[in-house]
Amino acid sequence: MDRSIFRRIRPQFDLRRSRHGAWAVRWIVGLDIYKRDQIGLPVRTRLGPGFCRCSSILVRCARSDLPIFVGQRTSEIDRRASEAKLDERSSDLARLIRTVPPSDFLFTFREIFRECGEAWSEIVDSHTELTEGTAEAAIRIVLGGAAKLAKKFDGVPDEVIYAANIMLFTRADRLDDRRIAELKPSLRFATPETDLRALRGVLVIERELSTTTRSGALGQPDGTILPLALGVPLEIRDEKSRKWRVLPGAPMAFCTGRIEAYLDTFTLGEWCRREGDFPASIANSIDDYFSSQRAEAVRSFISIPMKASESVPIGILNIHRNRPGLLEEKEPVEQFAPLVDPLIFILVRLLDTLQTLRDNK
Repeated sequence: MDRSIFRRIRPQFDLRRSRHGAWAVRWIVGLDIYKRDQIGLPVRTRLGPGFCRCSSILVRCARSDLPIFVGQRTSEIDRRASEAKLDERSSDLARLIRTVPPSDFLFTFREIFRECGEAWSEIVDSHTELTEGTAEAAIRIVLGGAAKLAKKFDGVPDEVIYAANIMLFTRADRLDDRRIAELKPSLRFATPETDLRALRGVLVIERELSTTTRSGALGQPDGTILPLALGVPLEIRDEKSRKWRVLPGAPMAFCTGRIEAYLDTFTLGEWCRREGDFPASIANSIDDYFSSQRAEAVRSFISIPMKASESVPIGILNIHRNRPGLLEEKEPVEQFAPLVDPLIFILVRLLDTLQTLRDNK
């Protein structure tokens, strides 16, 4: 840049008359052409060549430096974008490593699927008269496969006990007085005045349709199972508050049609208070139930809808364990649900056979 131009710019005065007639003195830089009035006073000025030359030099400098500044700014933005993308890929890699099942999982899955397929084939291809007990035993084999699959997927020690059970759905309009009298004592997390006929239906657990990975008990009914019925409401959310009116777990999975995972059953009561439209008595009863000895085997669980087609689920498959965090690191919806789908397919066919046997009894 030609710095000599600044030495030739001389600060000068300019006198201007205000609208009220007063004179004001202002500093003028590089003004070397004056127009004066009749008595010689400066009344108007314009920029001289010195100022114009200085301005042109400043403009040329700005034009030369601007691309460098823009280039540096662009490089900075690209660098930050690259760092963000690298962080995202690192997170994806960490998630992938975390959710990868054990190395021998596929071998275990093949064995489980083979056992479940054979149990189904024995029912379908049976040349002897089928009984309810035979169908229930086949269902427990598949349930045991689902429990073992979840345990293997989590990669936990042998002392962690997994279990699986089925809750079958019955529509309210199919409940007669005798059946209502049977279900009332086992109806949990509902007010005493609850009318079963005013519900959409009920989900009922059956001990014969349950099993556990406990040593020596695989294939046998789960001895920790207690009579349990859960109501399914007609409306799942309150119209005004939009809070849930359906209980977490099996009822929620039934109404949403998707897998529901609960990492710690000690938090369910608080969820009902925060997210649900329930009386305080129900939230308190949930806290009491899961903190009691009778529910010590259920510290975390998942509930999966079982559908014969795209219609309403016929029931819910529950898988639970006696420790918090079931499938916590394995993303149950994305990773585990597709693996258990073949077993649910077999369970639905076996349940249809069981229902036919019960209807014909």
